[in-house]
Amino acid sequence: KDVCLHQLFEAHVRQQPDAIAILYKDERISYGELEKRSNQLAHYLQALGVGPEVTVGISVERGTEMVVGVLGVLKAGGAYVPVDPHYPKDRVAFMLKDTHVPILLTQQRLLDELPDMDARKICLDTEWASISQHSATPTKSDITSEILAYVIFTSGSTGQPKGICLRHTGVVNNLLDLNASFGVGTDDKVMAISALSFDMNVYEVLGTLAAGGGIVIPEAAKQKDPAHWAELVHKHQVTVWNSAPPLLEMLVDYTEAHPELHPKSLKVT
Repeated sequence: KDVCLHQLFEAHVRQQPDAIAILYKDERISYGELEKRSNQLAHYLQALGVGPEVTVGISVERGTEMVVGVLGVLKAGGAYVPVDPHYPKDRVAFMLKDTHVPILLTQQRLLDELPDMDARKICLDTEWASISQHSATPTKSDITSEILAYVIFTSGSTGQPKGICLRHTGVVNNLLDLNASFGVGTDDKVMAISALSFDMNVYEVLGTLAAGGGIVIPEAAKQKDPAHWAELVHKHQVTVWNSAPPLLEMLVDYTEAHPELHPKSLKVT
């Protein structure tokens, strides 16, 4: 009950710094490298005033920068607000205003899709040279498991979207329970198929890192292609599948038609 989400990841950094944390396209990011990058971002954010109960928006496409962004905000002591970059501009504007976000982490190629806002936009791709000048050592802050970890919005299908505030302690409990129930550990690889703004992404990213496993991230252009999923499952020997049932059905249908890509074993959470 006294541990934060990023501290679950940091425990595995100490135990297995060379283990693979992220597999994305041709990238193979180790736990040690992910720790370095997220620490640099955390120091950068702290220098801008991010700390406990300060919200930071994240609007990026799926990839390494998504994971670095989430960990960087948490390590700085802040709470991340995931925002789908392809949402209508008025919805994005409402979400950022509703959560009083002073900073939005994004990517250069997405700037035109974002609305005008008071929040400072920081591009994790084109501004990384500046961010990487900051210390790669762990941050120091007054972080406890009772502070805010993230704010995630409902779909808004029944009206105005509502931001749900989650604190570290409850999410840690949930992720550790899932890993224990399904036997997820350091030998496992999890497919991060859910969008950052969908709550299942929390397990795919932070739950996987809490177990010491590897996160396999589909390419953004192929994120809805079951053929791409099947290829990644086969190539990287993905062992855990975490999605809404219709997506699992798409994978099953595709692999039944392509038995050479049928997974030998897959834990479905």
